[in-house]
Amino acid sequence: MPLNRAQEVDLPRSVSVSYIDPTFDYQTASEKEVRQITEATEDLIVELPMATSSDHAKQVASMILFAKWRAQNTRSFKTSRKYAFLSPGDGVTVEYPRGTFRLWRITSMTDTGALCEFNVEPGDAELYTQTAVGATGYIGQQVDPLAPPTNLAIVDGPLLTDAGNSAGPYVALDGYTDDWAGGELLIGDDDTNLVSRGAVSMPAPIGMAESVLGSWSRNIVDETNLLTVNVGNDELFSTTRDLLLSSTVNAFAIGANGRWEIAQFQRADSLGGGRYLLSGLRRGLRGTENNTGNHTATDTFVLLVASGLLKPSMDVGSIGQTKSYRAVSKGRSQNSAASQTYANTGEALRPFSPVDLRKSLSGSDIVFTWQRRTRLSENVFAGIFPLGETSERYVLELYTSSAFATVLRSFAVSAESATYTAAMQTFDGYSGGALYPRVRQISDSVGAGHELQTTL
Repeated sequence: MPLNRAQEVDLPRSVSVSYIDPTFDYQTASEKEVRQITEATEDLIVELPMATSSDHAKQVASMILFAKWRAQNTRSFKTSRKYAFLSPGDGVTVEYPRGTFRLWRITSMTDTGALCEFNVEPGDAELYTQTAVGATGYIGQQVDPLAPPTNLAIVDGPLLTDAGNSAGPYVALDGYTDDWAGGELLIGDDDTNLVSRGAVSMPAPIGMAESVLGSWSRNIVDETNLLTVNVGNDELFSTTRDLLLSSTVNAFAIGANGRWEIAQFQRADSLGGGRYLLSGLRRGLRGTENNTGNHTATDTFVLLVASGLLKPSMDVGSIGQTKSYRAVSKGRSQNSAASQTYANTGEALRPFSPVDLRKSLSGSDIVFTWQRRTRLSENVFAGIFPLGETSERYVLELYTSSAFATVLRSFAVSAESATYTAAMQTFDGYSGGALYPRVRQISDSVGAGHELQTTL
């Protein structure tokens, strides 16, 4: 087998492999393998059009360099056409010299018709099992992840604190993931006229009811009904009975606009997956007792955390006006979120229903009395019950039946009483029996408040 030896100067001194590095923001990096002792001067550059690791690129550079130098010494031999089926790239074992068997790789083959002429190079299998280690420490750009979107819930419900005494509704903001850093509320007449109306950095957990909250009318803690809610990534915590009765801890709104009930829970038992079973409930708070029986299995649940609630100030003229509400997470553009539209009803200005409606006799006259309630902060021990209106006014209506469909007589009064005189009774044809009164406090801003109706 004649030996053919290439000149050393025709071989590469080094091989550089460029590649796409995923750990370097998919920028181009390179790995280089150098032959330390050589008279060669050529530097070979190889481009890999693929994303790979530095270790793999280093191993490719080593393999190419060693393969070039391995091919410096080639041999040739001839055989009969018995081996004409072989082709370049095949590995063959050749006995040369006698008694020595070695693997060779065919680089070219010529079939003359009588003989087959082969050119071969050493076929070292170890060449393809390189273990070289590439460079480390590539650092890509440190790009902060996009902020999670913000969930928004409009709670057009009763006034919760004196500071929010305006026609605007409450708006709760909550993040969809734990790394939510806050959001901004934008409100406008339409999506092209949105202006900032405040921001929060803490969430007011928003979820959904998974069970129907049963009705409740007694003025004690509801230990009968249970409520299952799902608040996603948020958490709910239990409290003590003392705190439940003496503070606003664990206050929540349950329902939808037009039928919100304000309540509190004492116990929150985790069911896993963001689901909680709430029990020990204070029901019908802030004048919402009439909504305790209006719930469905898909009610919205909002934990009334002050730091996650906004109440944009709005005047009476905004009542009934449809506006766009949009919640934008900190770090996101205004156009990254969709708007909700809602026509505010000014529920926060609506007077609570009176209580303790009674009748008594004064001679032949019937006197109706009641007690008003206040939307504003009260001090029972000091006897302070703010009116919350520019003047004190009520409407008492007497109906012909318990259906409360046909008005028999109406009274407009400025005190917590009205007299149904004997003359009025005669004119109305009333000769005794049950009466069906309904009384409401009148607001200068939104008109009639919530009613108290009963059979006396």
